Amino acid sequence: MNMSTKRSGFTLVELLVTIAIIGLLVGLLIPAAQSVRETSRRIHCANNLRQIGLAAHGFHSSLGRLPPGTVGYAEALQWDDFRNTESGPFWKKIQHTSFLVLILPYLEETHLGGKLHRGMYDLQRDLTNHLNSDQSSIEWFGDADGFVEMSEALPALYSCPSDNLSEEGNRILYTGGSQPVTFGGIDSDAVSYVQMLDDFLTAEYKAASYLGCSGAMSGGIHSDPERNRYRGAMSSGERITLSTIKDGTSNTIMVG
Repeated sequence: MNMSTKRSGFTLVELLVTIAIIGLLVGLLIPAAQSVRETSRRIHCANNLRQIGLAAHGFHSSLGRLPPGTVGYAEALQWDDFRNTESGPFWKKIQHTSFLVLILPYLEETHLGGKLHRGMYDLQRDLTNHLNSDQSSIEWFGDADGFVEMSEALPALYSCPSDNLSEEGNRILYTGGSQPVTFGGIDSDAVSYVQMLDDFLTAEYKAASYLGCSGAMSGGIHSDPERNRYRGAMSSGERITLSTIKDGTSNTIMVG
């Protein structure tokens, strides 16, 4: 007479094999999930750029020109003139309002841009000795109405989901205006610029993930024949229209 026994669990070998299979499946699924997530982020980022591009074209339709990379300079300057003048550093007097602020009305974000002192939108406007709405004196453009509030704000559209730059909030590292400038830079002038600027900052500012392409000739950089042919779509010191871009808008980077 044969007797049979019922098993109540796994053997050790079966358990190890099952764990190995699960580990293998997890190892295959995690990269796939990360790839899907990054694909989604890439689509999100591309949509942000598309919206910024459409807003820039809306600016062009309204004002007959592309938005300048930053207002404040009517023409390119020698670096020494930019840094040292008898009345103090030139950058301290003249505002640097980014194109990202100028296109806010075309992104349905007028409530943000409307808080800024109107002089911040004027080309080469010296705001020193002008008054805020509360009659306080403006010693440099950072004292203007709405400057700190605007600098601390960051529309979601200006942040790439794969970029943590906007989360840094470090005013030392990210106060370069049109580009990040760090203490680790090679150019000692850039380092001294950040050091000087930090003396005037009163808050930690947000940094956008996207920058306008000014080319090799722009405000704050003296022009020369060699660089003139590398002009960008968002130069500070030049009025750029779509017809100005001779090699075709589809071949020219405006924002990246």
